[in-house]
Amino acid sequence: MKNNVQNNDYSMGEFATVDQCSLRGHLRCVYTTGKEVYRDGRNGRKTIHWWTMSYIGRACTRKWGKRAGIFYEALFVVPHYIGIFFGNLLGYCMFLLLGSKK
Repeated sequence: MKNNVQNNDYSMGEFATVDQCSLRGHLRCVYTTGKEVYRDGRNGRKTIHWWTMSYIGRACTRKWGKRAGIFYEALFVVPHYIGIFFGNLLGYCMFLLLGSKK
């Protein structure tokens, strides 16, 4: 696993650092979350993203506080979980067809 994050802070994303609450940060969040949920499904696992706040929600919490982070998270909760579902499902289907990537 490649570590792109300084100080091993995985709350900022593994594949792209989500360190700002902006459109660019949101696009990075979509990219890294998509890669992580697909990888989890590809290895036959449920993803941890079902139970955690998104990377952009955490970035907004760091910048503006907990209330603003939760509000921003609530704006995108439906597409966030739809994306997680389909990304993890696609990865899991590949796991069933081809076996584990490990």
